[in-house]
Amino acid sequence: MKQIVLNPQYKLRNDIDRSLLFSDKGMMTLIHPLQAMILSFFDKPDFLDNAIQKASYYLGISRKNVEDFVKPLIMNQKKTWVGENDNATQFPEDLIVEEPIDYLERGYDFRDFMIDTKVNLQDLRLRKPLEFLFVVNTQCYADCVYCYADRGKKMDLQIPLERIFEIFEESKEIEINNIDFSGGDFFLCKNWDLILKNAIDNGFNPKPSTKTPITNDTIKRLKEIGAKSIQFSLDSINQSTLTKLLSVPSDYWKKIDHSIRKTNEAGIHFRVNSLITNYNCDYDGVCNLIDYLLRFDCFDEISIGKVGFSLYKTENENKAFLTNYNDSNQLLEKLRTVFNSEKKVIIGSSSSPDELKMTDEKFTNKARCTANYSSFVLLPDGKVTICEELYWHPQFIIGDLLQESILEMWNSSKALKLANLSKEDVCDGCRKCIHFEYCHKYAGKCWKQILKAYGKENWFYPDPSCPYAPQPLYILE
Repeated sequence: MKQIVLNPQYKLRNDIDRSLLFSDKGMMTLIHPLQAMILSFFDKPDFLDNAIQKASYYLGISRKNVEDFVKPLIMNQKKTWVGENDNATQFPEDLIVEEPIDYLERGYDFRDFMIDTKVNLQDLRLRKPLEFLFVVNTQCYADCVYCYADRGKKMDLQIPLERIFEIFEESKEIEINNIDFSGGDFFLCKNWDLILKNAIDNGFNPKPSTKTPITNDTIKRLKEIGAKSIQFSLDSINQSTLTKLLSVPSDYWKKIDHSIRKTNEAGIHFRVNSLITNYNCDYDGVCNLIDYLLRFDCFDEISIGKVGFSLYKTENENKAFLTNYNDSNQLLEKLRTVFNSEKKVIIGSSSSPDELKMTDEKFTNKARCTANYSSFVLLPDGKVTICEELYWHPQFIIGDLLQESILEMWNSSKALKLANLSKEDVCDGCRKCIHFEYCHKYAGKCWKQILKAYGKENWFYPDPSCPYAPQPLYILE
């Protein structure tokens, strides 16, 4: 038998009174610390019997107990439940696999996962955040018709560099997995290169997003500081369409094309995010964009989805760029069929107003929003909110990293209260619902969808996809 190893796409972390098993693609599950300790012996490629023997010896448990836990997780083709009742955990597929060619061990030690308190696998909110988004400014090169940002505050970065570096160092110390940058536009931020370099030096791999045409000097600097990847937001390669969508100069496409070509020549990988609006809901136009990108060796993927309702545009402005459901759904379905075998093309889901509300089962099993659960958003003035689109909405400001550490902010009374709302904090409909406890503990809410559906003042309403939620007041897509 070949040597086996913990699948490189999965990672482990101590989460104070339990352990966390997660991936960069969004999979997260709480596991018992003893399970994490056993899995740590599979960090280095080894033969099964050797790894089991080591785990048994160092952890003082029988070989049979180690085998009973590990064997169902070797080359498992589907998710696998281990344990019973409150201690039952669902492990992802292909958890332990044959050694990949490019495998690099992570240096886990079973002692990393020891705890000195009672195990808690029931409270889903992480004890330490797993990732955060740094909104460095609200300054933009373009003026997108569909902009979802709060442009009421035109703000450059106000956090001192020294404090930013301290935040990155603390992030490394508490084992935050990922930091990413947003705006505004990252490359319009003063000292963007120093900020990015420090994040990279602390072991993070940010992928800053931009609509700004970046210069040869910027690309050279990206290469010098070790940036591996960036993201271009690009909705078309047609200049007239871009002018309508972004209110940009007539040479914008020429400059963006130059930026992409030079980024590729420099060996810097890039992905593209593209939104379908009323202005570019055109099959040939989207295909031209995809075909253009597929020419480049360093192009990783394009994500194509329908534009959504913006909290910071008027109702008439939203109506102008939102797509017709039939037209956009047909476009996405056609793209999905044509590019089905192209792994670099990711097509978003189709939907209609009638599909907004979910069944009870679908709602309780939907993906949980990461806001204030495993992630936060750092704003350019140091304030912390829970979601990029909520910005300075006072109900969702949970701290200030100019005044607090990350852990102090994460465990602040405001953050914990928002994560554990009582019946007194919500609307009458939620308060009287028999599913209140389960819904708020496990199903979760998408706060931005609530504000989009019912208005910024009605933050305490249910998620509009809840089967019992009132009819939205505004168009969502």
